[in-house]
Amino acid sequence: MGVSLNYRPRDVTRQACQLFRAAREDVAVPDSAPTRSTVNDPAKYVGVYTAASGEAFEIRADGANQIALHHNGAASRMQSLAGPYFVSADARFATTGLLFEAEGEDIARAWADDVEFIRGPVRVYQQPPPPEIQRLAGIYDSDDRWSGPTWIIARAGKLWLNNADEMFQLPDGSWRPGADEWIPERIRFEGFVNGRPTRMIASGAPFVRRFS
Repeated sequence: MGVSLNYRPRDVTRQACQLFRAAREDVAVPDSAPTRSTVNDPAKYVGVYTAASGEAFEIRADGANQIALHHNGAASRMQSLAGPYFVSADARFATTGLLFEAEGEDIARAWADDVEFIRGPVRVYQQPPPPEIQRLAGIYDSDDRWSGPTWIIARAGKLWLNNADEMFQLPDGSWRPGADEWIPERIRFEGFVNGRPTRMIASGAPFVRRFS
């Protein structure tokens, strides 16, 4: 899921155009853009994060502008895809990614789907979402190979799309993924059975609830 988040080949396309221009005009080849995003302040993420179940991982600085995840004795590099949302090669978090959440200036927790990991020794966990929110959560799959599965996650009283985008319910009953009001995408839940939807319509495209 995480590897395709917000993917656009703009940097690759820009670099290719610059290379062609340099060859045509016989000038110096421009430096390529970095292949990894950087972390401005790795220290703010550093610490041990613990779930209510006792599962834990540690974030350590990895050089001057990167962080690494240490889990079950293995280290994995982290890469930011969208601000505080990171992906990792660690099998436990390869699908969910980790979304770090701040309270004030400090990182307080990280989310792996609906599992909350609190940073530090003092741990106060969020209350579970209400039933009317929880019933919408699940894995919704599309037979369109360009879409694939979509995770709708309920946590801290809200819905989240793929662990990264907060969803906002609109007056007409639809949901908007993201805080910006100009976002045109709309999500609707349909085909309720025993109070739970069997389908999700995302901007006109059907997704069927599977595996959840």
